[in-house]
Amino acid sequence: MDLESWQKCIASIVNETAYEEDSHLWEARELLSKEHPLQGLWLKKLLLERRLAKGFPMKKAFLENLEKYALCIHSFYKSQYQSSMFEESFCHLLPADCRMSLAVLEALDSWKQGNPSETVRLFRQILSFCPQMAGVIREALRLLKNELDHPAPAAGPEFEQLAFQMKAALKTMIQNGQYQEAMSVLSQLLPLLPDDMELLKLQQQLLADIY
Repeated sequence: MDLESWQKCIASIVNETAYEEDSHLWEARELLSKEHPLQGLWLKKLLLERRLAKGFPMKKAFLENLEKYALCIHSFYKSQYQSSMFEESFCHLLPADCRMSLAVLEALDSWKQGNPSETVRLFRQILSFCPQMAGVIREALRLLKNELDHPAPAAGPEFEQLAFQMKAALKTMIQNGQYQEAMSVLSQLLPLLPDDMELLKLQQQLLADIY
C-alpha cells in the first residue's frame, strides 16, 4: 500500500475510533514508528488533531499540543522534501498543511517573544489557505486576547500568599453553599491564574453544585 492510500485508510480508522479509545492508537503509533516512521508521524498528526479539536482546560496544555502538532507535520514533510523547498522563495509550493505548520510555529514564536500583533497576523494568515483550522485558531486568538486583557502579575511571595488565601476562601464558600459569592471570587481569580489546576477543579466543583 502506498503512503497516500495508507493515509486515507488510517484516517478512516481514527475517525471510527471513539476518542476515549485513543490511548490504544497512541500505543500502536509507538510500535509503528519504529519500522515505518512516516506512517507513525501521520498517525501522531491525526491524534494530535483530535486532541486540539477536543479542547483543553488549560492554556499551557493547548499551546504545547498545538506546537507538537505543527512540529509533527513539519517533520513529516521535511523527511520527504529537499531542504531548499523550505526556503522563503519556494515555501508557496509546499502542501497547505505544511505551510500551516510553519506559520503556526512562527506565530507561537512571536507569542513567546511578546509580539501579539505579529502573532495575530500569522494566525489569521493561516485561515486563508487552511480554513479547517478555524476552530483551533479561534481558540488560540481567544487565549491571546485573554492574556492581553489580564496580564499575569509578578509571581512574588505576596501574590502567592494572596492567591492561597483567596482559594481557601473560595473552598469555604462552596462548602457553605455561598455560590453567588464563590462565583464572584472565581471570576477575579481565573484571569490571574488561568493555568492553576486546583482553581480549575474548584470551578468544576462549583458549576456541578450549581447545576
